Amino acid sequence: MSRILGFGIATIDIINSVEYYPEEDEELRAKAQRIVRGGNVCNTLSVLSQTNHSCSWAGSLADDENAAIIVADLKKNKINIDFSQTRVQSTSPVSYITLNQCNASRTIVHYRDLAEFEFKQESLPDFSLYDWVHFEGRAIETTRKILESISQLDRKPIVSLEAEKPRKDIESLFHLVNFLMCSKHYMLACKFTSATEFLVSLNKQYPNLVASCTLGEQGAYLINQTGQCYSQAEVELDVIDTIGAGDVFNAGLIDSFSISNDHEKALNAACKLASKKVCQVGFENLF
Repeated sequence: MSRILGFGIATIDIINSVEYYPEEDEELRAKAQRIVRGGNVCNTLSVLSQTNHSCSWAGSLADDENAAIIVADLKKNKINIDFSQTRVQSTSPVSYITLNQCNASRTIVHYRDLAEFEFKQESLPDFSLYDWVHFEGRAIETTRKILESISQLDRKPIVSLEAEKPRKDIESLFHLVNFLMCSKHYMLACKFTSATEFLVSLNKQYPNLVASCTLGEQGAYLINQTGQCYSQAEVELDVIDTIGAGDVFNAGLIDSFSISNDHEKALNAACKLASKKVCQVGFENLF
């Protein structure tokens, strides 16, 4: 299988399941609570590790009790953390998630007071040893420096970037990656309501990209370098937990494309994997 490296945030997720989403100033008792390790790339890597890909994570770690929980979970999922950077006297990021049992929607309040991963050329991994490197679309300046260093290699890994949110200058990274994985949130922020039109626009600007866009219950779309667009309609499911569904979709794409370059097959596999995830709690046993 492939050697995969991911750059991103690692969090503690405090998930409260409620019967319905509360109104402002309402007091509501949670039906259940889970405290787990979160973070987009970490979720993606934990899924990929289930298929025996060799996974590594690079990001910032605090030195508090929550960081110990994060590290323990990553190690349990066989994710190497040798390239993480620990910040002394710091606090782990926390996401407070309200999971609505009526429709499985999740509302997130995120708190972060932890410095981003720093670009240090001397301590970066040897990217030529990896088959795939995946980035969250955050810390744009640092990510650009890392991507530029990868672009100078003779033996380059495949590089993917998640565009979940409309961060300033994120588009400056697009010409440096092979795969772009977009969310509905990012598409709407770009003033598009049609995923096909959105992806066609991306293809015209960045013709060397394979780009995807997830629309939740409306399915997912993918466009290849030749401009051919594929779609996968969402099937009716008994949805239980949508937390991290997009991260699982991204894992499905990476897994499929690490095996073959069949675009339609990759989209179908990613949608099938994400569909399985929303019908269960957590990320275990998806493959």
